[in-house]
Amino acid sequence: MLLYRWQNDSLSYVGKTHRRQVSRLLVEPQSNTLVIGYHSGVETLPLDNTGERQFFPLGQHVLALESSATHFWVGTEQGLYLLDKASKEIKRVEFNPHDEFGLAGEKIYALVADGELGMWIATNNGVRYFSEYGSLFKRSSVTIDENLNRLEPKLEVMDNPLGGYWVITGSALYSVDERGESAMVFWGAVTSLAQREQELWLATDRGLMHVELGAYQITAMNQTVENLPAQVEHVALGSGHVLWVSDGLHLSVSTSKPAL
Repeated sequence: MLLYRWQNDSLSYVGKTHRRQVSRLLVEPQSNTLVIGYHSGVETLPLDNTGERQFFPLGQHVLALESSATHFWVGTEQGLYLLDKASKEIKRVEFNPHDEFGLAGEKIYALVADGELGMWIATNNGVRYFSEYGSLFKRSSVTIDENLNRLEPKLEVMDNPLGGYWVITGSALYSVDERGESAMVFWGAVTSLAQREQELWLATDRGLMHVELGAYQITAMNQTVENLPAQVEHVALGSGHVLWVSDGLHLSVSTSKPAL
């Protein structure tokens, strides 16, 4: 599998990805590092020096990735791992079902950093909030209104910087406000999203979609940008106007300029 960077209307070769199926992407602008989740582990790829890339075998499907001040957080089907940015050591977070201040469940569906040394962790057994300052898990709950809860199970929850959060299901994307009321934003299979202010980029089974929230206008990006995959599984924002896109087998880079 090959990795390309597409920026300023030009495509350049970066290198090969690990020979495994890609499941998640995370770009950390501060260190300009691309974190790639696979079905069997996780890889860090410094974009300024691709020769320092490192793969960490876990033998588990990576379901969620997030970054905090000191660690990359890796959520899998069978546990939560913390990858130390400085030492490059990766450790599994201990799970004890009888510990009321511990991790709620072993299957990690979603990770959301709050920007204040804290992390929201959605598991198969509830939601926990972890404070890096106090090294303590706390119970919390994510409320979804009755209509949405009845329609289909929640698959992934993501923070909405404009308020509330996003709920990604197998057939649609919903916006949920602070009162727990939901509204459908996009009908179709959505596997990931990236957001910058009033703009959303959606990885869908119909390709890459751009949503202008202010005008509620949806644009199929393959109509305006050539050579995008017909189906997109993962999308992540990089520094500047860089948008990373993956179809699960290949990585490519596009531009996220608002003019699109």
